[in-house]
Amino acid sequence: KIIMSKTYLMWGNMNIDIRKSVIENFKDIFPNEYRILNDSKKNINKKFIKKLKLWCEQNGKDVYKLNSSKTDFEKIDIKDLDSDKYEIEHIFPEKKTKDSRISNLVITHKMINNEKGDRTPFEFLEDYEKVKEL
Repeated sequence: KIIMSKTYLMWGNMNIDIRKSVIENFKDIFPNEYRILNDSKKNINKKFIKKLKLWCEQNGKDVYKLNSSKTDFEKIDIKDLDSDKYEIEHIFPEKKTKDSRISNLVITHKMINNEKGDRTPFEFLEDYEKVKEL
């Protein structure tokens, strides 16, 4: 079973019924992934729930990293959500915008997050294109 910690119960301003419905909706939409999480007995804390919500919104894909065939975004293995491999990243840098709302967040590979740094996606991709042209 999925273990829900006390930090899970403090997720934002949402009450426990809404949080439970998020997990139930996840179970209905992503039954295989739900089974993986449930079988692995992951400790569901606030950070994990935020990553899980972003993972769902991004259809399980890293929006900054293309797959090896360059035809789609790389899939994020749900088992890696609670590892240090993936981080929550501010789309528009928090230092510049002071915006930590969920609408300004994505989950991305740690390496990509480090490369992007405090740049906007436009600045990051523009610099990436310049390097590619060299």
